[in-house]
Amino acid sequence: MANNILEGKCCSCGAEIQKEIDRSINVGLKPELKDKVFSGEIFVSECPSCGTKNLMVFDCLYHDPKERFMVWLVPSRQLDMNQIQAINYQAKSMGEYKLRLVTGFRDFIEKTMILDAGLNDRCIELVKYVEAKEMGAEMGQLFYCGIQDSSLMFYAIKDGKMTSFGIGMNVYEDCMGILMRNEGMLEEEGFARIDAEWVEEFMA
Repeated sequence: MANNILEGKCCSCGAEIQKEIDRSINVGLKPELKDKVFSGEIFVSECPSCGTKNLMVFDCLYHDPKERFMVWLVPSRQLDMNQIQAINYQAKSMGEYKLRLVTGFRDFIEKTMILDAGLNDRCIELVKYVEAKEMGAEMGQLFYCGIQDSSLMFYAIKDGKMTSFGIGMNVYEDCMGILMRNEGMLEEEGFARIDAEWVEEFMA
């Protein structure tokens, strides 16, 4: 995954914009990239003409060699199952690495934050499932965003509005118990997609 220039048009004035991108994000070699991923800055480009901040999403691989995980962002429109199968075959030699595949930039940010915090992303998806049922919301509208005062913090997007809320760690612990009692939920091979669709397959 080489670095290159991403081109586009400003969403406000239509001017041509360019962004130098890094498709290989190794935070062991470039620790400063971690904050840019967590904040979403890595996907933002400012228009030189009008100053508008534009979202420019691209395929990239986040690699944390210390925590031993990788998160691969492949936007849905670029999803090539043959390519994924080939890379999953190569990934068998990665050992104890956690390997994750996501198709949205919010999922990419969320997944890297979850694994960086040492949390179990399967468990987080279960927590979101439980909370979504209580809120009458869709899981795809809930995103993990950190830990505060011993609570897991999430934000919800509904009708274009964003709200944040906390969930006690006891819910996380209860969901971890569910995982431990269901071995099928712990199986994985290669770059696994652990998301709303994954948890709904087990909970349906």
